[in-house]
Amino acid sequence: MTLLIKPMEPILSRELLLESKYLYQVKWDGIRILTKIENGKVNLHTRHGNIRTAIYPEITSILANRFAKQTVYLDGEIIALQNGKPNFFLVAKRDRIKTESKIERSISKIPVNYVVFDVLRNDHWLVDKPLYQRLSILQNILDESEKIQICPTTEDGKTLFEFTKELGLEGIVIKEREGKYHIGEKHLTWRKVKHFQYINASILGVTFKSGSVYSLLLGIKVEGNWKYIGRVSSGLSSEEKRILTVYSSSLAIPDPVTNIPLFREEEIRWFTPNIQTKIRFLEWTPDKTLRNPVIENFQMPK
Repeated sequence: MTLLIKPMEPILSRELLLESKYLYQVKWDGIRILTKIENGKVNLHTRHGNIRTAIYPEITSILANRFAKQTVYLDGEIIALQNGKPNFFLVAKRDRIKTESKIERSISKIPVNYVVFDVLRNDHWLVDKPLYQRLSILQNILDESEKIQICPTTEDGKTLFEFTKELGLEGIVIKEREGKYHIGEKHLTWRKVKHFQYINASILGVTFKSGSVYSLLLGIKVEGNWKYIGRVSSGLSSEEKRILTVYSSSLAIPDPVTNIPLFREEEIRWFTPNIQTKIRFLEWTPDKTLRNPVIENFQMPK
């Protein structure tokens, strides 16, 4: 059985660190994929250890040919481009395809690229070497192709951050030039800064789990009608859950003010949409809900 590697993860930061000790890379909005190549055999897996070798055969075959006689471990991101920029929902659709015939058809229908941003092993372990040395080794051993690229690295973080914002990309990753690769850890030698969007939404209701409020159901008014835009639990503190649980009965109304999808929770209570909350989110999903919403603050009715 092949031993899988847990990736190093960046810490979310709101501060753009601009110092000479850092290098800067694009944060690719795709599927994190670690690659192990041993004795000509390629193994692709996600950060959670789910095997993806057969799902991306075009990537697997290129790497198998390139490193037929080496032991190489790579870290990178599988992306699918749409209108010149990574589209997470497109690559997620490709990632869910499991049958061999559908995978074969998907190679042309949803083409993907593997953007490699680190090397952990090249016959010998490299994780204790500083980042700038690992990147130099990566440049020497990996031949770029139509399907496989090395993630560009720059010393100009400000320009890269502004460039990614202008293009509508997710953000950047800030990495210490001298930093080691900390397998399986979230570590401050890597920080991610994202381009967030913000919206004021009303609470249409709450879902319950194990007897207490678990998430908020959000809506906005569009042309005089309430429109459901998603649910959120991130950013909801234990105290806020407790308060909402206590007062949810007095706030509840019999029916929702708009059409809401079915949920699995044991109970839902609907509110008159008087309470607003400021929401931070990454982007709108294809079904017009918020992707990765986080509660910033509440605005109580006057």
